[in-house]
Amino acid sequence: MAITYPLTWVGIQARKLTLRTRDVIGLETMPLTGEQQIQEHAGKWWEFEAIFPPLNEADGETLVCWRASLNGVKGTFLVGDLSKTRRGTPTGGAVVNGASQVGATLNIRNLTPNSTGNLLLGDYIQLGAGLNARLHKVLTASVDADGSGNASIDLWPNITAKQALLDGQAVIVDNPVGLFRQPDNANEWDVALAKQYGLVLAARSVV
Repeated sequence: MAITYPLTWVGIQARKLTLRTRDVIGLETMPLTGEQQIQEHAGKWWEFEAIFPPLNEADGETLVCWRASLNGVKGTFLVGDLSKTRRGTPTGGAVVNGASQVGATLNIRNLTPNSTGNLLLGDYIQLGAGLNARLHKVLTASVDADGSGNASIDLWPNITAKQALLDGQAVIVDNPVGLFRQPDNANEWDVALAKQYGLVLAARSVV
């Protein structure tokens, strides 16, 4: 059977997960005055590194073969923040309020009117699905709906024109994921005498 991307997460729990945000910001310091100039560029992406506990042969080979099926940097997979539990309590069913939104703020609708705490600072949402899935972190202290069920969310990373949001598109708040790929073509693991596998998986989001 042919392998199709994106793959679903292999499902083996990591011992430690390191998450990293990357912004492309230029900083130039004038050598004589010390004055600094900032140039902000559009590039923003996620990086993560998952360190797995010693795995038995069955789980070790499952993870090794799952990574092999990614075919280096060619393949993609869907994953979210495995360490995070949502803090907010969504009401209604949030959808995008207005097509083609870009930037650091997302307008949504279809929440329960006057509801509070639909999402809280640090929660995640997903926009798009499959090869278009993008993971965003909520930077708003509390996403509260107005009397019409509308709200706005400050997000990282910015929404890009490539995402091509549609009016009425679902805002996914349950088990949100994004599209990721490995940073290189290596698939490395070590095996102890007791057939315990040691593996580390690094990835960055597709933008």
